[in-house]
Amino acid sequence: MTTNEQNHRCELNDAIDEPVGAQRVVLAGILKAAADTTPGLGFGFAGIGSEDEFRAAVSWSRYHSVRPMIELQRASGDAVMTPGGVAGYAAGRAGDADAGKLPVGRADVEAHRRNVRLTAECLANQSGLAAGQVLDLSPLGELPLPEGFTASMQAVKSDAAAGWPDVSAVRDGEVRAYLLALLALSSPSVSGILAPDLRAIAAFEAVLRLHGEHLIRDIEARTVRVSDRIERELAEAVRERILPARGRVAELEAAHRSPQGLCVATAFPMLNAVATDGSLTPPPDTFLRIPESVTLLDIGCWMPAGCLGIPHDEAAEGEGLLPALLDVWFEFAAPGSQTTVGLAELEEGIEYAVFVTNRSGLYRYRVGVTARVTGRIRQCPLLTFRRTRGCDEHAGGFAPGRNEATAAARAALQDLGLTVPFIRMSRGAVDCDFVLTLGEGATGGVCPSHLSAAFDRRLRKASLRYDRLRELGHARVLEVRVSGAHQARQQQEAGDPQPCYAA
Repeated sequence: MTTNEQNHRCELNDAIDEPVGAQRVVLAGILKAAADTTPGLGFGFAGIGSEDEFRAAVSWSRYHSVRPMIELQRASGDAVMTPGGVAGYAAGRAGDADAGKLPVGRADVEAHRRNVRLTAECLANQSGLAAGQVLDLSPLGELPLPEGFTASMQAVKSDAAAGWPDVSAVRDGEVRAYLLALLALSSPSVSGILAPDLRAIAAFEAVLRLHGEHLIRDIEARTVRVSDRIERELAEAVRERILPARGRVAELEAAHRSPQGLCVATAFPMLNAVATDGSLTPPPDTFLRIPESVTLLDIGCWMPAGCLGIPHDEAAEGEGLLPALLDVWFEFAAPGSQTTVGLAELEEGIEYAVFVTNRSGLYRYRVGVTARVTGRIRQCPLLTFRRTRGCDEHAGGFAPGRNEATAAARAALQDLGLTVPFIRMSRGAVDCDFVLTLGEGATGGVCPSHLSAAFDRRLRKASLRYDRLRELGHARVLEVRVSGAHQARQQQEAGDPQPCYAA
């Protein structure tokens, strides 16, 4: 541990004892550093001497209100709003409105690295996550784990999934999950799962349930059933890593025949910890069942506006996260309130909106989470964060969406030599069912059943999940409807959520 790291840990320990004073120091430092930026000059940061004065001078902000300064900063390269210069622009999850838009200052890059290291060490100390092999499901998330997180975990855990082929470049999410399942199921020693969020685990479990029989046969024969969907080099690399222990195939077959079926609980009997982003939870209709004996750990709340909270050794399971006291100045607003309070004024049982002021140039910025008090370490409240936006389309597996179905329909039309100005793809009643609406006379004399068959071939090749559901008889062939193009356009103009697409 470096001297800087030791000093930071001491400062954080002191901040837990005196969070109000620590937050006051953080805000003063931010205002001093940003005094010469455009917001600093406009709001008079140099003359602000208290938190109340700052609140009176600066209004709440959202992305639309800071967007002009961000765009000017990106275009000019000058530190318009971010003191010390910009290191980059924050990525975010697909459901984050601020994804890829907000500036990250150089000072906050180092803060991110510190928080990642602290989180990795805390998780290992809390749970024994480092005791066995850890399955990293970051390729299945809407966004990979925070930058440097996997490397930090590998530095503290004794047995990682090191040497596994990288499957993150595979386009079909169902195929990515299938390959990870092949690698993980070969070993009975998986004791931990590291995932961006519970949705990734739910999607992985959906793949185990749907493809269990094929996975077991692949492991038994050391084959890769999906090899025709990936690069040959990757298929060979995965095949070489399928090394099942003696009796492992029999264990998996027994799990597959059990009432629960092949799932996370039955496939990995040594599982003792799951580390994930607790701010995103899977929808209630998923099949995910984490055994009660497994410790569920929160890896922290990582937003485009910065890290808001990290786990701490003194917090018991389920008590929440330690706010990022030394990196962000926090404010909270109760539902319906037009005023904000600090950490010391938070009350239990209230779901607060969260506002942050940071070193990257965001001042009283509303982030896409809510927070409530769920515990306490000494004088500092512990918080549980929940995202106000998020994507759950992968929670039950990687089913093809309308865009993929539309691409398959276009290819099928081309296969049949048809040129159609507009097509309209909509979902059917169940997963992987689609309805294609064409303009009158667009089929060119081709029987709709022939078009359905051509679409079926194309989508089965593009989507492993659709292919498996068709094999099991759980997905219908494409339904083709014919209507006037004018009618289809009228439906779109009337607000029909299913759009028309140029063929």
